[in-house]
Amino acid sequence: MTGSVALDIVISLVFIYLLYSLLATILQEILAAQIIRLRAGMLKKALTRMLDDDTGTALLSKQFFKAPLIKYLQEQADKFPSYLSSKNFSEVVIDILRGESPKPGEDFRSKINSTLNGDIALKGESLDDTKKLSDGETFQYLRSLWATSQGDIEKFKLGLEQWFDDTMERLSGWYKKKTQILLMAVGLLLAVIFNVDTIVIVSKLSSNPTLTAQVVQQAANFLKAHPDLKRELEEQQNEIDKLIKTDSTKLKEKASLEKAATDANKALKEQQELLIAEANELNSLLGMGIQNYEWRGDDFLCRVGYFLLSVLGWCITALAISLGAPFWFDLLNKLMKLRTSIAPAPAEDTGAKKKADDKKQINPKG
Repeated sequence: MTGSVALDIVISLVFIYLLYSLLATILQEILAAQIIRLRAGMLKKALTRMLDDDTGTALLSKQFFKAPLIKYLQEQADKFPSYLSSKNFSEVVIDILRGESPKPGEDFRSKINSTLNGDIALKGESLDDTKKLSDGETFQYLRSLWATSQGDIEKFKLGLEQWFDDTMERLSGWYKKKTQILLMAVGLLLAVIFNVDTIVIVSKLSSNPTLTAQVVQQAANFLKAHPDLKRELEEQQNEIDKLIKTDSTKLKEKASLEKAATDANKALKEQQELLIAEANELNSLLGMGIQNYEWRGDDFLCRVGYFLLSVLGWCITALAISLGAPFWFDLLNKLMKLRTSIAPAPAEDTGAKKKADDKKQINPKG
């Protein structure tokens, strides 16, 4: 196998990984945001961890989740919001701590101080339960923030918002790990459904240079059609993040937010359809797809062995998909540039030899 043939095989494989990484990313985003609501679930879990403590008293989190502002943010009664701003968080916590029936112009500092020390009960709770909660780690931390702010409600609010922001930064890391696992699971599902067996694909490409050339040409056409794919992916993710981080408590923006969410979902579905069409074209070239799976081997043990080899090929594909589309896009661009920079040595040698022969005919004595 020459170097150029090996490079074409690698390019073909990278293009396959890129295509299915894009498809897996879209499916993973739809699955995480709309079906299993991963972001919303992790946000609720993080807030519960912040507000509850080792006393086993979950009064503060219960008060927080049933607050009118939080209930308003929920799309439906049983669906927790996917995003909560630090401003929302601080407002709800302060509203809980200042007690029931607050009056305009009232000094809330004494009420907040009494609640933090367990001297007055939380809304709808007994004084004994509130006192027990005040002995826990959460209220100890809240008292520390209150002492640092020297009883200034605005400074206390800033301290609460900083606490929330710090937790959300850690939540981003947790969410990334979860989505990475989810992306690998989606990648394995796609590998099985479309029969994207890396081992079989390499075997087919190695034995059929014409097929390899066709896949490389499809990769070149794809890059030509999407020269700024990485930027498009980043912009798409930024739009999703922007939508999630928008303060949805503003009534006048609710209609525009719903339209933005609809447009984002529509764009994801359109991209999914285009990628499936591209994948189907690739599948027809390589004979992939679960309908094209063949039981290899003459006896049962041999077939089991080949099936396990297919499972290995699917797992390799899933691991590759989990690296993400931006990684494969960058690599494909570099490999295509390398391919164009490699001069066809045999053709050049033949041309150079012909020129030397012509020169000898003109000047035999050289």
